[in-house]
Amino acid sequence: GADLFTSAIIDCTNGASITCQGLAGLPGGNSVGSALKKGKLIENKIFGSKGCLFYSGDDAEPSSGQLELLCHDGFNETVPDFHFE
Repeated sequence: GADLFTSAIIDCTNGASITCQGLAGLPGGNSVGSALKKGKLIENKIFGSKGCLFYSGDDAEPSSGQLELLCHDGFNETVPDFHFE
């Protein structure tokens, strides 16, 4: 198995900054489609001045994906079964 983490800050030409974070867990030998049914466990996070966007899922279970928009003004939206890959 392996765990991967990465992040970045993007400075936009209009003065906005975007912070991105991603992580992945690769259980076992990353044997997608094997009898173990364990795939890549992925989580992406994008942060901005108005809120954040989260996306996660397991590529061995396409319906496990979920997309979430969380705004500082209180607006939140979740898209369940947001297919992964």
